[in-house]
Amino acid sequence: MAAGTLIAGGFLDESDVRSIDWHILILMWGGLALGVGVQESGLSAWLVSLPIFGGHGFLLVIIFSVLAVLLSSFISNTAATLLLPIVMSIDDELKI
Repeated sequence: MAAGTLIAGGFLDESDVRSIDWHILILMWGGLALGVGVQESGLSAWLVSLPIFGGHGFLLVIIFSVLAVLLSSFISNTAATLLLPIVMSIDDELKI
């Protein structure tokens, strides 16, 4: 919708649309869709119910920091956002 509005308003023309790196946008949208899928499927709630999340406080911060660094080293940073729904589920499941 945003691109359509910019084209209709005359802010973008055909050459601008052709110069957009669509593969990067698709990669970003895919990572965000993966994060939503983890949350909507209940996978994040199931993962939080595992015994590894029994530790509280600083231990969880260390675990998720290491996971975020490892994931963003091997896959895109946007795909690493799948950790966010899991982290957000911790409060719901463990009543921190």
